[in-house]
Formats: sequence, structure tokens, C-alpha cells
Amino acid sequence: MYIGSVAFPTGSSITLVQTGAGQVTIGGAGATINGTPGLKLRTQWSVATIVKRATDSWVAFGDLAS
Repeated sequence: MYIGSVAFPTGSSITLVQTGAGQVTIGGAGATINGTPGLKLRTQWSVATIVKRATDSWVAFGDLAS
């Protein structure tokens, strides 16, 4: 799913879980996603949430890595 292609209302949140060994990278076509220290889930069973702040603007937080 590309978050830029779905009209989520401002304030929407999506929780992501990395269930396998392959690292999950958060990204979206047509949307800006900000997070620190980066936009990758750190390891298996890491959890992160993205929240829509404004049109095409999201923030990511949780167990992230660069």
C-alpha cells in the first residue's frame, strides 16, 4: 500500500510490525515521512507507528534505525 495513494484523514495512524528477519523500510510515493534516527524498523519484532500530520506529511516513531 502506498500511503500517498489513499486519502487518509489527518490524524490517522498506522502501526507497522516487522515479523520476519528482512528489514522493513518505511516510505511512500507522493508523501513525506519524517522519523529519527531513520525510517527502518530496527530488528525482527520491532514496532513503529506513522501518524498523518497534514496532507502528504507523516511522522514515524517507534523502534527505528538509520
